[in-house]
Amino acid sequence: MAAAPNLLFVIADQWRAGALGCTGRDPVLTPALDELAGRARVLTDAVSNYPVCSPCRGMLMTGLYPHRNGVPFNVNSATAPEVGLRPHAPCWAAALSGAGYA
Repeated sequence: MAAAPNLLFVIADQWRAGALGCTGRDPVLTPALDELAGRARVLTDAVSNYPVCSPCRGMLMTGLYPHRNGVPFNVNSATAPEVGLRPHAPCWAAALSGAGYA
């Protein structure tokens, strides 16, 4: 059985596609990310349908809209300790764990 491929998710807040040299939009210089992109799968058509970072990350993790995943607005543990992913929300991290990823 072949070894499972390594997975690396690069997620940045407020980082549009044009801010990467590998997208061909000059004069952006990002040599390390460009080299990584040359050996990786790059999602060029990914779009966020929620303009706030915490709900967007909740959607990315679960595939659920913010009102379903438990993260309807920007939060941190000091300002909204009761807000977070719902305990039984599906999560790709759990699916990867079940497939043997650590």
